[in-house]
Amino acid sequence: MVKEKLIIKNFAGFEHIEFDFKPINIFIGPQAAGKSVVVKLAYYFKSYLNDLYKFDRIHMPSELIDRYNDLFYSYFPVESWSNKNFTIKYILDKSFIIISSSRKAKDWYIEVKFSKDIREIIESLTEILENNLDPQMINFSTARNLRELKEKVKYKSVLQSKQYFIPAGRSFFSNIQSNIFALLQSNNTIDPFIIEFGANYEQAKVVFNKSSDIFRTHNKLSKLCSEILKGIYIRDNQIDYLVQKDKRKISLLNASSGQQETFPLLMFIQTLFFPSNKEPKDPVLYIEEPETHLYPVAQKQIVQVLSRLFNILINKQLFITTHSPYILAAFNNLLEAGNIIKEKPELAEKVYKIIPKEEVLDIENFIAYSIKDGKKEVLINEETNLVSQNMLDDASNEIAEEFGKLVDLEFGEE
Repeated sequence: MVKEKLIIKNFAGFEHIEFDFKPINIFIGPQAAGKSVVVKLAYYFKSYLNDLYKFDRIHMPSELIDRYNDLFYSYFPVESWSNKNFTIKYILDKSFIIISSSRKAKDWYIEVKFSKDIREIIESLTEILENNLDPQMINFSTARNLRELKEKVKYKSVLQSKQYFIPAGRSFFSNIQSNIFALLQSNNTIDPFIIEFGANYEQAKVVFNKSSDIFRTHNKLSKLCSEILKGIYIRDNQIDYLVQKDKRKISLLNASSGQQETFPLLMFIQTLFFPSNKEPKDPVLYIEEPETHLYPVAQKQIVQVLSRLFNILINKQLFITTHSPYILAAFNNLLEAGNIIKEKPELAEKVYKIIPKEEVLDIENFIAYSIKDGKKEVLINEETNLVSQNMLDDASNEIAEEFGKLVDLEFGEE
């Protein structure tokens, strides 16, 4: 497993904080704790390297660097920065990118630094493209040189992954007219993550509706999604509906908040399961608050869907932000199933009767962090290889303690 790390200093309320990433990364904590900033930074840096190493465009690396500087300002507006200079470092094995801030007069700027291996790739790529005589077309010699350069790149399996960011506030997408996101691409006043996912969501609906029969034959996944949504999705006369068990047809515009919030997430995720989708089968998914407006049982089912997605794809990675201990508890069950099978393989078939094989997870692929007051805590108990029970019990313990005090008052106990 390639080492992957993010180090943040003096940014987004973090004085100094470090995160090691694994294939599944969970971030839990109160609102405004910085969870979203962490996953957006991961998305930014991984996209940066992915685009830098594509080598299938004729744009100079300097243009790409300028574009990603602009993206940083778009993702993390200057007004949200503190008055201190910040440094953010993304590490992939021995390679790294550093973004740091500096101030000139009253204006803030960012500077980017690369590790030696990345600098060498940039220099080689620049030289190859400068020798390409036609700036509008890559000639045979240039194409050959680009292929040779691409062979020198490490971590190709990591860097070829397609990034998908699924933001919170997904009911917004359920209430928007089709095809509007293509028109919003140039609108700088709307969150770029919303615009990008909106375009992906619209494409997912096209894929789903072209192959709806195939999707519905994937019985367990289709059943899980229908149970979460409390209905089956159909599209009729360009209108999205959820058909209830009693055959009532509810327009998505009139659906419950939970249905509106969850539908775009499940719609998009389902399209990643099938060969009808032309996107690469090794995505990196960033999902904000999958539990929003959902009953605890449905939250558990969301985790089941995500685990099935994780287990079927190659070179995949999940980043999930949440406020819900139910999400952690659901993941814990899947980890415990993996622990038992690893320690006692002879019990595997019995485990699968409780936790389906397609949902079992390995602790080696999993990490969970609590983020609060600018600090982080790793939530994995190294003795049990599970999420710390203290974390799962904190909320209920506080409520129970408060209730206990009230009962003591009621019965006259001090």
